[in-house]
Amino acid sequence: MMNKYFTLLLAVSIVLMFFSVLKGTEQECPSHDELYLKLFSNSQIIEPPGNDYNENMIEKWGKRYKGEDIEWELKFRELARKKGREYRSLHQRLIDGWNRLNTDTSHTKPNTHLQMIYEQTQKHGVPFDIVFLALTESHWHGTVKSRSGARGYWQFIRSTARRYGLKVNRNIDERTHPVKSTIAAIKFLKDLYELTYSWEGKKVPDNCSFDDSNRWMWAFWSYNRGPGKVKIYFKKFKGDPEEYAEHIKRINIENSNYVNKIFGVKTALKSYVYDEQKLFAGISEKTEADRLFENYAGKRGDFSMEDRIQRLDAIKKAYGDELKTGKHTIDYVNNTVQMIDKEIDSIKVTVQDEKIKTNADKMYEDYVKVGKTLSPQERLQQLEKIRESYLSDPENKKHGSDYVQATLDVIDDEMGGIKEENKELFSKKNTYEIKDQKLNVDVSISAEGESEATVQYNGEIVDADIVTYRILYGDKMNDIAKRLSGDVNKVHIVKDMIINLNPEIKNLNRIYVNQEIKVPGKYIEVEDENLDQILKQYYPRVPIGDAEYYVKYLNNKTPGKDLITKGEVILVPVIR
Repeated sequence: MMNKYFTLLLAVSIVLMFFSVLKGTEQECPSHDELYLKLFSNSQIIEPPGNDYNENMIEKWGKRYKGEDIEWELKFRELARKKGREYRSLHQRLIDGWNRLNTDTSHTKPNTHLQMIYEQTQKHGVPFDIVFLALTESHWHGTVKSRSGARGYWQFIRSTARRYGLKVNRNIDERTHPVKSTIAAIKFLKDLYELTYSWEGKKVPDNCSFDDSNRWMWAFWSYNRGPGKVKIYFKKFKGDPEEYAEHIKRINIENSNYVNKIFGVKTALKSYVYDEQKLFAGISEKTEADRLFENYAGKRGDFSMEDRIQRLDAIKKAYGDELKTGKHTIDYVNNTVQMIDKEIDSIKVTVQDEKIKTNADKMYEDYVKVGKTLSPQERLQQLEKIRESYLSDPENKKHGSDYVQATLDVIDDEMGGIKEENKELFSKKNTYEIKDQKLNVDVSISAEGESEATVQYNGEIVDADIVTYRILYGDKMNDIAKRLSGDVNKVHIVKDMIINLNPEIKNLNRIYVNQEIKVPGKYIEVEDENLDQILKQYYPRVPIGDAEYYVKYLNNKTPGKDLITKGEVILVPVIR
């Protein structure tokens, strides 16, 4: 009996030893301090797109997420007040989201959500940097819902969520599940990354390493806008992301800002983690002035301008008193007071700027008073007029450039919201008859003001895009329609499409140089120096000489002088 008992005890001991060894081999998740080093070090895989425009926009969004762009913040605060809405600053929403990432353990115990994201990115072989995309999308808020119906931590719309395995129905919505939605987002981002290879006509490499920063830029833009439209510009710029944001800022401001906002979030959080969270790390005992300043730094976005100045003055006085008692060194106090004085000066400039009233300011104030009584179309018309006034009226030079830009950002945000909330009002359907064929064209205007089109010949979808064409000197609408039609018998169809795509053009004879209009077309990459094959394909019923003239004019080339070379991305017609 004793032998049996001893044998059983030995077996249990061996099993326990085995699991102990197995557990010891598991790699523990890094601590938060270790994760901060991974996120904010200078050796990241995903780097921001270069050039001055992107650098300036990243700096601008970094200031906004830090709560330092006072002009911009004041505009949104005032607009929220006039509309009777609760205001929560962009800075505070970001910090709240960051704190949730660092403390929430729901569905991930004992790890936090930040540690969970790190583990999932390592498991699936993607950069940890995607955490900044999630913070840009939702401020890591599981139940937040956008105007377009996107929901959850990663802001999935229903169709995309279901495509990547998330349950979305009356009883359950897994977009609000931190782990499941993170896995789905990673799979979606990996697919978008790999899609860039097909845009180049390449095969995805075996064991794809997901370490190409440029491809991640395009994947991020596709995540926000959808790959169909982004693909056009990927081909146009040959995969170089530098020019994309500036190129589309008047077409789609949200998508233009998207990647730069992600890096703005990173900039702001790096400052918060290393400058604010750790501001007092080397001080053995915080003083009352330290606590006041720490509280202000974390919540500055929730205070009014007047309240900010009062709090900062009180903090300055507290540091001065503590300097007399020897609680701080003179260098420490001087550096801190310089920072405080700089912020006070910025606030005073903003408050003074707000007192200036130009015609554009008065137009905007009048709009805010009556906006709710107007139709969506009337609201858009009024906002467009106000926007144009801020841009063109010299009187607005009385304001600083920051003030005007902040106001334009608020106007753009409201216009986007109106379009998103009233999609059905901004769609049109037209059917055209061509001899014995039936051409169906469904045209709609997206929330960002972009035109989308589905073109069908006899029930088959045509690979068509709606693109922006800039009016050249001497252009007439008939000439433009000819260049965009590969068949002389269908010029009137293209002309009708242009009319429907540009409802703001009341008179076709009144178009002006450099005016941008939406037209049906397609971007292709030239694969051969000889244009004849392209011309025959896209202008089947147009003489070669005329076709070459048309295609060069479409692409800002001088006929008979400028060449179209192999590798160029050019605009060609789709109605042929």
